[in-house]
Amino acid sequence: ITRASSGRGQAVAGQLPQHGINLVLVARRERRLQQLATKLAKKFNIQTHIMLYDLSSPQAPQQLFAELQQHSLNIDLLINNAGYVDYHAFTSLPWEKHAALMQTMLNGVTELCYLYCHTLLKQQPATNSRQKTRGAIINTSSVAGLINQSSKSREKKMLLYGSIKSFVVSFSTRLQQAYRANGLYCQALCPGLTYSEFHRKIEHGQLQEKLPKFIWQTADDVVIKSLCALAKRRKCVVITGRINILFVLLYRLIHLFDL
Repeated sequence: ITRASSGRGQAVAGQLPQHGINLVLVARRERRLQQLATKLAKKFNIQTHIMLYDLSSPQAPQQLFAELQQHSLNIDLLINNAGYVDYHAFTSLPWEKHAALMQTMLNGVTELCYLYCHTLLKQQPATNSRQKTRGAIINTSSVAGLINQSSKSREKKMLLYGSIKSFVVSFSTRLQQAYRANGLYCQALCPGLTYSEFHRKIEHGQLQEKLPKFIWQTADDVVIKSLCALAKRRKCVVITGRINILFVLLYRLIHLFDL
């Protein structure tokens, strides 16, 4: 699980052990990661391993893969959850900021999928509930990835974020279609607004204060929906929350004839 120290990453780390699943937790913050690993290992009697990596580094995916192999840690389920957003106009930030964002959420996600596909394709899903996660990938996208801005849009912020999340949906869908017959399941998880550090870090956004509570979800709600879809292994694109499903449908209907 990448970015396992907070938000949805921490939520999924808290739910998988209930099925007897051992964890490899990846993040930058050693203290928070170690506290989480120790707590889960003690509570659920599972094995936990922490890996300290900054996934905005181009070398991180290969280094992470090599370290896991070195320790003979076989991965059954890959959860690409690392991500953040620069809530600024596209041209107002230096290119290095954009490059780090793309490395974390686009290049890194794609490379980790590539590195683990060879291993995951050899793992046929078992029939019992404890091993339903074998041979699977969950790539965290967003409702933003399902919405193509119309030609009339004047929004200059989060241009890369929405574009990257659209790629994650498309890539995950195509990966699922290409290797489904080989036993691979790939999910593009598309949550909407979620209570987490993610939105609290957006400068001047104040989204949690400005927007009504009914459109927000907790990280646990998102993870439960994701893991339910994983257990069934049928739906590739998973939108969490009825309000988000309705929003995507209405948006596409309104912009159906935009060029």
